[in-house]
Amino acid sequence: MWLKSASIQFLKPGRCDLYYNIIITDAMIEEAEIALISKGVFVKSYTIEIYSKTGRLHAIAKNEIYVGKKFPS
Repeated sequence: MWLKSASIQFLKPGRCDLYYNIIITDAMIEEAEIALISKGVFVKSYTIEIYSKTGRLHAIAKNEIYVGKKFPS
């Protein structure tokens, strides 16, 4: 698994601590498993919003991940 591509849209300067959450659901894992079984690869883009502790949105990151089936050698 690796980060295939990424981009960040900066909206406001981050002059304070910034935070984000990543939530991985069972449905997301199942989607990846199905793609790996049927195609041998899973590629998908996810958006991450980055906030200050006051809730102000500072940046939006788009990350495209690549997961490939690893075959034993």
